[in-house]
Amino acid sequence: MGAYIIWYNIIPLRYGGNVFSDGLTRLTFIMLISLSTPVGIHHEFMEPGISPVWKMLHTVTTYGVAIPSFITAFAIFASFELAAIARGRRGFIATVKELPWNDPTFSGAGLGMLLFILGGFGGLVNASYSIDTVVHNTIWIVGHFHVTVGGPVALTFLGAAYWLIPRVTGRALWKPELALFQTRLWFFGMLIMSFSMHFAGLLGAPRRTADVAYMGAAAANAWQPLMLLAAAGGFFLFISILAFVAVAIGTLVQNVKTEPMEVTFATPADGASATPQPLQHIYRWGVLALVLAVLAYAGPFGELLRHPGYLAPGMRTW
Repeated sequence: MGAYIIWYNIIPLRYGGNVFSDGLTRLTFIMLISLSTPVGIHHEFMEPGISPVWKMLHTVTTYGVAIPSFITAFAIFASFELAAIARGRRGFIATVKELPWNDPTFSGAGLGMLLFILGGFGGLVNASYSIDTVVHNTIWIVGHFHVTVGGPVALTFLGAAYWLIPRVTGRALWKPELALFQTRLWFFGMLIMSFSMHFAGLLGAPRRTADVAYMGAAAANAWQPLMLLAAAGGFFLFISILAFVAVAIGTLVQNVKTEPMEVTFATPADGASATPQPLQHIYRWGVLALVLAVLAYAGPFGELLRHPGYLAPGMRTW
């Protein structure tokens, strides 16, 4: 949610654009609020103590989250395109080239958006009961949430920090070129690490292990090279975050004052349709989200509490 807010309200200002549609962005948030909360059991498809009925309900809501995600992709690129058209540029390639990729704030968010596309498709795999049986509790899952949370969310926040710090502190950003390098290195490292984890998961690499040699298991020979590649990606991420810390400390130590910078946010494009009244009362939809969450989780929790044993009937942990 925080990343979406930055994408809609701050990023358009970096390329001189506007929000494509205020009503559409509000609809996106309402759908996310309503559908994102009751989806947690898609992580429990292999849990025998939860009935298939509840698993199916959470499958439907998980797939439902894909809809506002696609709407977001459409709305954000429409904003890109409107700005490009205003400058006399038309077409996909011209629109992408027109974007300020050398701006560390935009670079962080823009590269995060690319990772979000990849993570979204992986999420559809996790939401499918039949396919989830293949990747459940493998390192695929770790790769998935790194390319969703560690990618678009973390990278957007890192980029937004480069926009926020000068406005909060009144200090000029130290080494903007290092900040730009940091966002690109994070993208590069996350791409390597996450994809390696995805492929290793398809080969059966477990999600958790106490022994990185996998106790000499023969099957580990197939995924060990991928796990080493994932470790290399993690090393790039470590260097990237050191670069971020260097920029932050350098900005503090350098203490070069800047002119007061306004904190402004993007506005809807000229000619955009007025926002429908029902979309302007988010709190009502928040109440609906809580009701849906109760309905979605009360049943499964009730089933688990009714079982006298620790796990599902007929299962023991010793």
